[in-house]
Amino acid sequence: MSEKTPTVEQISGAHVALAAVSEQYPDLIELKTPELQQAAETLVSEFGIRQGFFEGQNGVAHTLLLASVASNLVKLEQEGKNPIDNFQEFTMIADATAFVALNYLTGYDELVAESTQEAEGALSESGQEAVLMKYRSAELTAAIQAKIEGGMLDEVKQRLGVTDETEDDYELVVLSIAQEEDGIHHGIKIASGVDYPETEEWSVDLEAARAKLAKAEANLTINENWKKGLIKRRQDYYKEVGIRPSGSPAFVSRFNGKTYLCLTADTAELLAYDELTDQRSARYDADDHQRLRALFEHEYTHTQGFTVLENQVGISTEELRAEWFSGMKHGYQDVKIFFQDIRLLTGFSATDMLQSRTKGGRPEDIYGDIAAHIGLDKLYKIATVFPENYVAETSSTLLRDLQSATGGYEGVIAELLHEAESSGKMHEVMQRAANVVDNLKAVDPNSVENGLKHRARYSQIGTKMLQKSVR
Repeated sequence: MSEKTPTVEQISGAHVALAAVSEQYPDLIELKTPELQQAAETLVSEFGIRQGFFEGQNGVAHTLLLASVASNLVKLEQEGKNPIDNFQEFTMIADATAFVALNYLTGYDELVAESTQEAEGALSESGQEAVLMKYRSAELTAAIQAKIEGGMLDEVKQRLGVTDETEDDYELVVLSIAQEEDGIHHGIKIASGVDYPETEEWSVDLEAARAKLAKAEANLTINENWKKGLIKRRQDYYKEVGIRPSGSPAFVSRFNGKTYLCLTADTAELLAYDELTDQRSARYDADDHQRLRALFEHEYTHTQGFTVLENQVGISTEELRAEWFSGMKHGYQDVKIFFQDIRLLTGFSATDMLQSRTKGGRPEDIYGDIAAHIGLDKLYKIATVFPENYVAETSSTLLRDLQSATGGYEGVIAELLHEAESSGKMHEVMQRAANVVDNLKAVDPNSVENGLKHRARYSQIGTKMLQKSVR
């Protein structure tokens, strides 16, 4: 028996898991078909998927994902296709299976090691955790913690349904590094705290003016050295941790079962010392501060009820969840517009789904709803398409191959559009598009055209349907 030949227990485990999930989701009638069960067992057999995949906290979510891939395999077989003549389509099935079950494959050690190292870096979790703590700023961490204890995150906790009893554990860490390689967050003045003498001061008291100038120049030197230090430590941090540099002002890291809510120093100063308005750039106004608060709420949401599975599977729904509970201000326009397009084409509202459950729901809740309302065959595609910045910063070759095969967000939307056209549902789609445009006009009729032009940067298909409704 070869290294990846499945055991009877593995095949039996897949069968039992599918049976249990079909009982949990009776509306997903595909789960009970012999064809899907056989296809799922084929995937387990080919990839030696271990029993642990179907067990534990995410066992149901894993089973739904494998069933989704299997349903696409069934479709290919029913269309009379085979791996020789339809190599790309079957490769996509293989890549999807390997990706969603990567940590549970038998006989693919090299693939698992390469994909994990490429996405997460070569340093161990303990090593990355040690680097994180090495660059921790005790002063700024304490300052932000005081803000949290003073109520900074109370609003997002209320939206999430989080209480002191239900809050998931996390540790706050402010890193003594800059957000960007080429400068400091625009909210801090170029020369914060530098007070130069006025013109008239030179004629009133020359010595006093000289002393004031000397003090100002000394303060400027301190200020510039502080900024250079943050930038240098940013370079050192990413070099030591062994991952691609990120321009994110806040992020969440997970090492050895612990969750860390992280901020860069320049971002933390704007949040911790928000009352020091005389030291803020004139370009940093109240709206900027609210957006920065929303960004912090976004990252905090990732610490509560995190829905992403191994290998970042489900990251798009997780980023939508974080955006929704933080007020839809932070960013991820590609993610938000993707789910807007899904609602346009299917009527399914992902944000309504998230709002209906504490913390937005568990992964299996989210996947079950997507499969029920959009289609089991679409589930794995929605779970494995990634935001643009993730593809650029944290992806593996396996993920990029899968992203290319699905066509990313636009590829999924194109597939949904084809189904709407084939099933005669375009009248309903265009009615929803008209309703969206009417709502946009009600808010600001003069900005609809420019708003749709901006939207087209992230979605061609959905935006074209909205543009037709404008006319």
